[in-house]
This record gives sequence, structure tokens and C-alpha cells, in this order.
Amino acid sequence: MDQRARDWPLDAFDAITDAQSAKHRWADWLEQFEMVIESKEISTQREKFLLLMTRGGQQLHLIYKNQPQHADEVKELGFVRTVLPEYDNAIIRLNAYFNSKVNTRMEIEKFRDITQAVDEDFTKFVLRLRAQANRCEFGLRTEDEIMYQATRGASDEKVREKRIDVKLSLDQLMQFAIGREILTEQKREEKKVVNAWGPPKDEVAAVSEKWRRQAGRSGRIGRRDNYRSAGRGNRGGARRECSNCGSWYHSAGDFNCRAKNAECNNCKIVGHFEVKCRKPKMKQDKATVNNVDASWTEDIPTAESMMKASKVSMA
Repeated sequence: MDQRARDWPLDAFDAITDAQSAKHRWADWLEQFEMVIESKEISTQREKFLLLMTRGGQQLHLIYKNQPQHADEVKELGFVRTVLPEYDNAIIRLNAYFNSKVNTRMEIEKFRDITQAVDEDFTKFVLRLRAQANRCEFGLRTEDEIMYQATRGASDEKVREKRIDVKLSLDQLMQFAIGREILTEQKREEKKVVNAWGPPKDEVAAVSEKWRRQAGRSGRIGRRDNYRSAGRGNRGGARRECSNCGSWYHSAGDFNCRAKNAECNNCKIVGHFEVKCRKPKMKQDKATVNNVDASWTEDIPTAESMMKASKVSMA
């Protein structure tokens, strides 16, 4: 017994934490305890009682010790029974104690509040419902209650619509929900592939149209400078045209500005075009223009000079 008891896979029973669910936790723990002692071939009442008191923990031992004897316990030996059933009596006394701690109405309220979590499989969701339903003591209507709550708390709208289908069983509902999950996962994978190659053109057009409506409401569309700055400007605010070349696609000082190495025809300074020159326009000297015109007209022969030239030639 010492060697068998030394290799013990079950933890002690916690009888203090969550006293309202102690009955169901005690039933689960006792079921595991009896499977362990059966696997270790422990059969006598005395051996099982000692393991129950030692392996069950100090809390369980104090509960047994301070509880009065139950009416169903065997108290006297007779002709048929020569040894007191210590283990059976202990189980009767502990069951009576934990059964009095259950609050069925509260367990039902917990059952009604269970909903399917985000990214939770429908199968796991139903398992949580079934575990809580066992604490509610629904009896013969357990499957109907699970069916109702499964459709009521499902995250998929199509599954929730099955609540009014009276011909649908719980197994059929699970098959339908699992099929919906597989279909949703396939669509999600297909969307990932589409996004890897870029969004479709219709989606780009929809986003562009949405941006234009928002920009129109904000008053940015309608003026030439703000329209271009909204399309190609920086995120900090509206950009204006380049003060060196007049382009709307970059600002002054940009490396790709065409006027970077150009000479202004007005002020002769390199770095901007004449149309963007900030200095006053240079005026041409009228005297110079008149002198040039006069010198140019002197070279044109007159009628009198041509007649003199013809007389000299004839002589």
C-alpha cells in the first residue's frame, strides 16, 4: 500500500474556493479518486478511508470530522456485516455536506450567461454549455436547454436563426455550425490571397470616392491649390505651388525642381524662372531703341540718292 499510495496522481480537494460550486467539484474529484484507487487495486474499506482522509487534504478531513453522523451511515455491526464500512460512511457524510451547498438557481443563471467567445470553436462552446448544464440539474430537458442556449449564444447569425427550427437536433446543429466555420475560414484565406496581390479596382474606386466625399464636406475640394495639395500634399497640411518653377507637384527647394540651374530672364539670377521672379520687371531703354532704329534707317537708300547715282553713271 505504501508504494501504491506514494505514486499518487490526484491533487487534494479544495473545499473552500467557490463554495457554491463545491458539490459538482466534489463529485468530479470523487470520481477521479475512485478510478485511482481501483487502478491501484485498493479494495478494503480501511485502506480507501485512510487514502481519502490523507489524499483528500486537510480541509476535507476537517469537514468529515466536524460533521455529525448521517442517518444512512452504518453504525452497528450485525450478523451480516462484521466490519464497519468506514469509507462508505465517510462518502455518505461528505455527500450530505456538499449537497447542501449547491445553489441551483445561481448555476442556471451562469448557464444562461454563457455565449460563444471570439474565435472559439462551436464544439468547445457546446462542451462548456454541457459542463454547466450538469450543475443545473435539468434532468430530462438537458439536451433541449443546451440546444436553446447554443443557438442563443452563438456568434454566427446564421446559427442563431436556427433557434426557431423545432426539427433540428443538437447534433445537426453542431454539424451546421462546424460547416459554417469551415466556410468562413476558407473565405478568410481567399481574402488573404487577394490582398497579397493588391485590392481589386472596384475597392480602390470605392475608397477614392469615399475620400472625395469626406474632402468635399471639409471644404478642401473646389479650390485648385487645395485640391492638388489634398491629392499629393504632405499629411501635415495643404501644400502650395513651387515658388521657383510654379509646379504643383513639389515645393520650393525640391531636388527635382526644373528651375534649380535655370537663369532668370528678368533678374539674371540662377535658381528660378522669370514667371516666379520676385524682383520688379526690368524696362528697356527707349533711347537705345531709337538710336538703333535711326542707324538702321540710315542704311536704306532714298529716291534722291538713287537719281544722283544714275546721272553719274550716265555721264
